[in-house]
Formats: sequence, structure tokens, C-alpha cells
Amino acid sequence: MTPITIDAEDLVMAFENHDAYVRHFLDRESGSVFFIHEDYSDEEDPRTAEIEPDRYVLVEPLRSSTVYQLSNHARLR
Repeated sequence: MTPITIDAEDLVMAFENHDAYVRHFLDRESGSVFFIHEDYSDEEDPRTAEIEPDRYVLVEPLRSSTVYQLSNHARLR
């Protein structure tokens, strides 16, 4: 697999979002993090089609304390 660059701020925002109607995904090809609202449907948008599990990874929300620790660790590097 080719290395990718991931925007840490977008990933942290995804980890922090506990909205039951929003799902965040990480694109393994581009490194982008995007969300899809439960009510959003656009036949032209490939991200709303059947999610390709080999390409897109669901970003599960984390506890605030865990996100805080990850953020601090990333800043130290």
C-alpha cells in the first residue's frame, strides 16, 4: 500500500463527532476524511454508493479523553 497523508485536524474532528446521524470515513487512497449524513442521498456522488470496504474505513467516535491524549501526542511529534 502506498503511504498517504491524512489531515490530522479532520481525523480528530471525526473522532470527536458523536452525532448518530453522521458517519465519517477515511479514504485509504487519498487520505481525505469525509462525512455522510444519514439523510444525504445523491446518486451522482460515488461516496454515497455502496461503500467500498477496501477503500473507505469507517471512523468510529472516541471518548473525549482519548481524543485529547491523541491530539497531545500528535503535537509532540
